[in-house]
Amino acid sequence: MVGLACALPLSACSGSVVPPTPAQTSGPTATGTLVGTTHLYGGPLNPVTKQPAMTGEVVANQTVRVRRGSRFEVAVASDFAGQFRVVLNPGTYVLECGGGKPFTIKAGQTLSLDCPLIAS
Repeated sequence: MVGLACALPLSACSGSVVPPTPAQTSGPTATGTLVGTTHLYGGPLNPVTKQPAMTGEVVANQTVRVRRGSRFEVAVASDFAGQFRVVLNPGTYVLECGGGKPFTIKAGQTLSLDCPLIAS
């Protein structure tokens, strides 16, 4: 299996060695896509709960970071409509917004996750 892992493109061999799956070694579906929208939460504090009002307004030009384990994978900016798109190899990742939500990408899959941002 190690020989097969080294035959993959360099990007697939970085980090820990994982036995390849058929989706990782062939064709245009070897990757998956994460799409979503950045939402801003915050505002005045509720006098009873002392928590910010959660408005969820869409916000543009925000950095969305993705990591795999302890390794940083990619950062992209949301567009004018607050939308972002990241193409990833199959695996489990963490979306570094809204508390670090873990997600899994499968080959050929498009996964939709929103990115909640907290205003300070």
